[in-house]
Amino acid sequence: MKEIIVDVGLQYIRTALLENDELIEFQIEEKEHQSVVGNIYRGLVQKVIPGIGAAFIDIGEDKNAYLSLAEKQPIFWEEGKELSMLKSGQAITVQAIKEGTATKGITVTTQISLPGKYFVFLSDRPDIHISKKIKQEKERKRLMMIVEQYKKPQYGVIIRTEAMEKIEEELLQDYLILQEKWLDILKRESFAMPKTIIHREMSSGLKNVREFFTDDVHAYKINDNELHQEVKQFVSQHIPTLVDKVEYVPEAEDLFVNYKIESKVKKALQPRVWLKSGGILIIEETEALTVIDVNSGKFIGKKNVEETILKTNLEAAVEIAKQVRLRNHSGIIIIDFIDMAEKDNQKKVLIALEKAFKKDPVPSRILGMTSLGLVEMTRKKRRNSLQEQLMESCNHCQRGKKYGKAFLVPKIEKEIQQLIHNTTAEEILLEGTEEVLSFFYDYKRRFLKPLKLKKNDLLFQDGYKVSAIFSPSSDSSLI
Repeated sequence: MKEIIVDVGLQYIRTALLENDELIEFQIEEKEHQSVVGNIYRGLVQKVIPGIGAAFIDIGEDKNAYLSLAEKQPIFWEEGKELSMLKSGQAITVQAIKEGTATKGITVTTQISLPGKYFVFLSDRPDIHISKKIKQEKERKRLMMIVEQYKKPQYGVIIRTEAMEKIEEELLQDYLILQEKWLDILKRESFAMPKTIIHREMSSGLKNVREFFTDDVHAYKINDNELHQEVKQFVSQHIPTLVDKVEYVPEAEDLFVNYKIESKVKKALQPRVWLKSGGILIIEETEALTVIDVNSGKFIGKKNVEETILKTNLEAAVEIAKQVRLRNHSGIIIIDFIDMAEKDNQKKVLIALEKAFKKDPVPSRILGMTSLGLVEMTRKKRRNSLQEQLMESCNHCQRGKKYGKAFLVPKIEKEIQQLIHNTTAEEILLEGTEEVLSFFYDYKRRFLKPLKLKKNDLLFQDGYKVSAIFSPSSDSSLI
């Protein structure tokens, strides 16, 4: 059974996708700094570096965006001109395809596309593509015929897996919405000034409906009435058959506590993952790549060694696919399975790995096993990894990681709300480091009871403490 749980706090929106109570995906976005992927900008070229085949574009964000010069003829560009002719000071229209990091800007493209529930609208070519996951030839032909009836010759379409077995009216509505959106972008682009946004991708709440809310989802639960109404309206328009599955759950009934999501996320930030057999995965994320090591751990088997190793590796292959999706690892991934003497067993493990990754909606490619027995694979980057989003470098040791703002703020908010709803406290006290307190300076008056802040650098456990005050305090150190 699949469920989608959405927790809306004062500063962050958190979304969890659960399957049989197991956390499959987790996303978090700051309300004031939502994902830029999908946004379309009118940018201004700042620098062109032919040596690395790239241009850096000012799109009005904190850092200049990265654009590869290897792309073909841009959509909004003079006929016959290539990106290699780009010069500093020129205006160019681009779309964000990859989030920036602490050290790198957003990655952009000139090949603009618009994702819908059942289709992806392609502005740069007239082709029709269909998801490989739609296997039945009869269904593939039906979908192709529907698209060919309504598609304009100069634009292309990708038919998504979700289009399978949908009636023509639903499919047509989704395509016409995308087409209308594109016409609006064309109008805006014609008079857009450099360093401005032309089109903003939908909010994370609606984006998650588009990407995750499918027929096999049992419930979509939201703790915020405003977002609940917004989602319900969107679902009524795009996927009306699922509208009764959208539920509003009052904030006092803490969904993340009820489903133990907080502890599951915490577990997903740990490098070690125990397998049911007693084996262990050790997952190490670096800037260049992700390394996954498989160990037999406590599993010694009952028969021969090769059989024990194969069983552990097969179990590990399934768990690796789950962990990569949950932790959102991308780029180069190296997997060091336990060495197997028999080639047939190596093939079995590779087949199991490929099968497990078919459930992942993000494209990945398994390149095979090297002579050293290492499996090489890549996974497309759509957003930053869970570790990048929720952890940050430790100021004290300079080498390790500590929980960052995106992890701590929702956790602290929940503790404050629990004391407000479940005690007779007149005020709530938050003690912590200057960094932790700074997260709440602008939000003190947004709680139902007064929030007092007190600096305390001696709190080592996550750097904060929340407590109730049952009578007004005269402590002058409180902010």
